[in-house]
Amino acid sequence: MRYKKYNIVFVCVIFCAQATEVSIDRVTSKNLAAEEAVFNKAFTASYNQLPVLLEQISKKYPTLDAFLHVTFEDENVDFYACKPTTYFLNAKIGDDIVGYMSFDIMANDSVYIRILAIDPAYTKKGIGRKLVFSIFKFHQTTTNILLITRRANTSAIEFYQHLGFKITGFTHEGYDPAVYVGMEFVKE
Repeated sequence: MRYKKYNIVFVCVIFCAQATEVSIDRVTSKNLAAEEAVFNKAFTASYNQLPVLLEQISKKYPTLDAFLHVTFEDENVDFYACKPTTYFLNAKIGDDIVGYMSFDIMANDSVYIRILAIDPAYTKKGIGRKLVFSIFKFHQTTTNILLITRRANTSAIEFYQHLGFKITGFTHEGYDPAVYVGMEFVKE
């Protein structure tokens, strides 16, 4: 009888572990609809915690949803363009997409993270870390990872610093350094 009890517990532990295993893969669907839904959930939750950002957004867009839709349009354009230097990845638990990241290969094997989004129901589970460092799996010659985030988004800055990113002067043309901050992770 004792053997059966342990056997049942063992089976439960294996099943529970398999149910939470995260897989990171390139997007293979015909569109980014599921990934956009994760993006919308993640950025809605994040931006709703940042009244300063909501105020800035409301000056140009009627709603946060309108802003997020316009922001994601470039993702769709580049996805359908099938650029060989742009990668679109999702994180799945079972069949559920719980994370999304896109990145560009730049000069000198640098990588630029365009978007990183984790479904708020799955944050603090290592999914963001797995997505970021999967870059080295998908583009093995990567020497450093660059990104830009809003200065007001302190939780994003803290997350990236926790992963080993440093604040740098990296930016894009037209990005106001008073509003945005560049960050970089250098592979050792």
